[in-house]
Amino acid sequence: YTLEKPTDSIRIVDDRVEITRVVESAKDSDKTHNREREEELEQLQGGWDVIAFTQNGKKEFAADKGVGMLIQIKGDTITRIQTAPNGEKSEKEWGRIELDSKTNPKSIDIVNPDGPGGRLLGIYELKDGVLRICFAEQSNIDVAKGRPVKRPTTFAAPPESELVLLECRRKRPQVNTGASAPR
Repeated sequence: YTLEKPTDSIRIVDDRVEITRVVESAKDSDKTHNREREEELEQLQGGWDVIAFTQNGKKEFAADKGVGMLIQIKGDTITRIQTAPNGEKSEKEWGRIELDSKTNPKSIDIVNPDGPGGRLLGIYELKDGVLRICFAEQSNIDVAKGRPVKRPTTFAAPPESELVLLECRRKRPQVNTGASAPR
């Protein structure tokens, strides 16, 4: 017999073997899943510089256009901040994010883009300091195409896929390059 979980135990009592298995209740499982979601969300907190984005097969780099794009995650809110070549910033709250780290790949929904009940369906991955988010460019309430929106299954946005892929690095803290500190 092999122990499958850390809560399993084997003991010998009066020449017989007793195997104990603690069965996790659905309520305990929900608590564990919620804790995992909170831990996952905590890892995504802060500012993320968008280093590249691909939309329908066209890969662009923000720096090549003289603009900057930042994704800010604070709590469960995601905000897009764009900086124009003249330094002017525009900020738009994108929506509330919902994560599911049990799916493969992990899923992210951006809730309420463009109206009540709206939801952008996506997947995400945080690996080697790079956050990748791939999502359908249309929300589930956009019926202009007359077909349901599906969640991406890979980190790619090929031509005519109606997918967007963001590749981000954690924003580095601003370094004060002004006068030196007093001595």
